[in-house]
Amino acid sequence: MMADTEAADKLVDEALSTLSTPDADAVEVAEFVARVPWQAPIARAVTAGTLSVDAAESIRAGLGQIDASVTAEKLAAALAALLTEASTVNAD
Repeated sequence: MMADTEAADKLVDEALSTLSTPDADAVEVAEFVARVPWQAPIARAVTAGTLSVDAAESIRAGLGQIDASVTAEKLAAALAALLTEASTVNAD
């Protein structure tokens, strides 16, 4: 998951840097950015050291997977709230 997220982040950064060029297609870049996995912030938090691997796995497993009623957008919003709360909670 971490390698995929890092690769996606790199591609997004490269795609966003093309927005400054006159021939950039903003719609294409926006669609590309939308494909970044909803779990990407988990990997970033672990990499930054603000979230333990165990906590990351618990959050990921607790949120579940995308299905007919649970969209990536809903999971991303819930994840953002959990990561904010996790940064203020003592693990003990």
